[in-house]
This record gives sequence, structure tokens and C-alpha cells, in this order.
Amino acid sequence: MAVTIGVLSDTHLRAPDSSLISLLEGPLGKVDLIVHLGDFVEVEVLKLLRKRPFVGVKGNRDGESLRGLLPERELLEIEGFRIGLIHGKGPFWGMPFRIRGFFKEVDAVLFGHTHRPFLRVVDRIMYMNPGAFRRDPLGGFKRRYGILRIQGGISGKLCSA
Repeated sequence: MAVTIGVLSDTHLRAPDSSLISLLEGPLGKVDLIVHLGDFVEVEVLKLLRKRPFVGVKGNRDGESLRGLLPERELLEIEGFRIGLIHGKGPFWGMPFRIRGFFKEVDAVLFGHTHRPFLRVVDRIMYMNPGAFRRDPLGGFKRRYGILRIQGGISGKLCSA
């Protein structure tokens, strides 16, 4: 069975805006699960995402209202594949090497924090950062997100809305 996961990070919103709602109704409208990798900022964004099948972790910019509601990291098991979720910390350079030790025997690690899209396989582990939904350091506000597909293996795709 194929499973499609919409991956978001660094939305940096105090409340859902029209671009997030459009993304959830459009490109992410039919995904099986939505994952958010932290820096929601306020609980209203979490409330919207929880109306769908959802898993998330907290980020360094999340307000007090969120800190007690979300873990720092999470491990998903889907169709026999193990996927680690973490926000991350520190600079963009070397992020996969800093976060790999948080998870044992995983097939993929999804992370945020750097605001930069990243998709690479290192030592047979797929690392994905969908990039920032807001505050994109690579030019403007491209509303970045990712799609993870599990069907006999794991594949990822970086997207912008």
C-alpha cells in the first residue's frame, strides 16, 4: 500500500494564513499524513493541522503554548519503514551529521530549522528538510514543503507553492 506524507517546517505563523490553508486544501489535500517539523510559533497552526492525520515536533521558536504539547523528536513506523522527526539546531552545514545520532536504525530523518531545502541519502539514510514555509533564506517566500512517498521504499520530493 502506498502512503503519501506532506512535510512542513518553519511555518512561523501566529495563526493560519490563506497560503497555508490553500496548501492544505490543494497540494496536501489528499496526503495520508501531515508532518510538521517545528517552528509553528503559535498553537493555532497546530490546531488546524490536527484536524487531519498529523504528527509534529516542537521547534526552537515555538511559544510556551506549544512546548508542552509536542515532543522534541518522534519516531514513526510506516509500512515497515522507520522515520525520525526532529527540528534540529545549529547551522545548515553538517546538520545530518549532528542529528543522525538521535535515531537508531532508521530509513529516513526529517528535519527543519535551517530553512533550506535539503534532500540527500547519506549512508543509506534519506535526510529531508522541506525548507521554510516562511522566511526562505534562498530568495523570497516560496512556501516550501516536501512530499514523502512510501511504496516498497522511501522517496522524497521538494516542492514550493
